[in-house]
Amino acid sequence: MSRRKTFRGHIRTLGGDDDEARKQAFSSLFSSIFHQGSRYSASPVVVPFLARIAVAGPAAAREKTMLLLTRLAVDWHDEYDVITGINVTGWRAAAAEVGPEKLLPWYEEQLAAATDTDEHAQLQELRDWVAAGNSPDSRRSTLQPYNPIVYQCRLSLSTRTVNHVADLLWRHLKAIGSRWRILPPGKIAVIVLAVLRHDQRLADMAGGNGVFESTVRGWRDELIGLLATQAPRLDRALRKVAKQGGEVVLIDGTLIRTRRRTGRADRRNYSGKHRSHGLHFLALTDEKGRLIWISAARPGRTHDNTAACHDHILDHLRAARLGALADLGFRGLDTASSPP
Repeated sequence: MSRRKTFRGHIRTLGGDDDEARKQAFSSLFSSIFHQGSRYSASPVVVPFLARIAVAGPAAAREKTMLLLTRLAVDWHDEYDVITGINVTGWRAAAAEVGPEKLLPWYEEQLAAATDTDEHAQLQELRDWVAAGNSPDSRRSTLQPYNPIVYQCRLSLSTRTVNHVADLLWRHLKAIGSRWRILPPGKIAVIVLAVLRHDQRLADMAGGNGVFESTVRGWRDELIGLLATQAPRLDRALRKVAKQGGEVVLIDGTLIRTRRRTGRADRRNYSGKHRSHGLHFLALTDEKGRLIWISAARPGRTHDNTAACHDHILDHLRAARLGALADLGFRGLDTASSPP
């Protein structure tokens, strides 16, 4: 279904008689034309139809429609642009006249109808806030400052790497038909690379870029998946080295340290050699030390020889007719039998 048909259906439902369907249509329409204070190309197209509902629509739909029209014209933050011709000062003065004596009865009705414990607690907190003479919209500004303190730091990566990650994301968004992202792919790539390179806290990166922590987490997981699909297979990587005239590869195991988790399940991630918790990886490089392949993550206690046997390193090297240089941790690999 096209977006035009979707908007048309929401507007038709908004002017209908089904209260539950009207509620869902209003929620979908609100997020589609006015998400987090942003206006889109479809926003002005819908306004005439909303205005008609606000004037001559069902009584139950007029209040919600007027709310949406008001939000489109004047948002609750001064930082957003306002459509020319709106008297912001007068609108805020009129809104301020709605005092606690008019809001408290509404909160009492909502508290009586609330069945969820968390919802009841939030309503009770807002009710007490309004009873003290405060505005409901000012509640968020007291809980979370709008302008965070932001500092700059250096990301030691090349522009080519950032552009490569941004291009991967752009092609992925185009393939899945993603309508929009709150930030462009290049900015998202920098944020995710900062998280992966410097182990920046997700909440800090989110606060510094005006998004939610869950949004940054989703970007991180999405890009990790996209980068993982670019990893070459072991046999193809070795054939490429042999085709370019290489004779040997360097092989070594490494431990990526992780935080220690509670419980017996984390014991296998403890490396006695490094005396630290982490994940074991097996890496292959060419003669100049350039990474050509890396294994999947294994528990930190995994021995280099064991990992090499599980990945059938010796069989792949023989198939590509390549030799390998390794440390004493791989002693006996040529005589060990690979597991099935």
